[in-house]
Amino acid sequence: MIDLHDSHGRHIANFVSGQLHDVQGRNIGHYLENEGIFINMQGYYFYQIVDKRRLLYNNNSAINEQI
Repeated sequence: MIDLHDSHGRHIANFVSGQLHDVQGRNIGHYLENEGIFINMQGYYFYQIVDKRRLLYNNNSAINEQI
């Protein structure tokens, strides 16, 4: 398990076995290893990991559409 933080250092999610879970343990997304991003449960770009433990949304990502 990798604990992930927002840009302010707050713990906001956990990365476990290819899945993204909120701090309450709910599955909120899946990791696409080839793209290096998370998608939400509807299949849309969600977040990406920056600096190993920072979970950020990239407004400029080329993958801001449904996968």
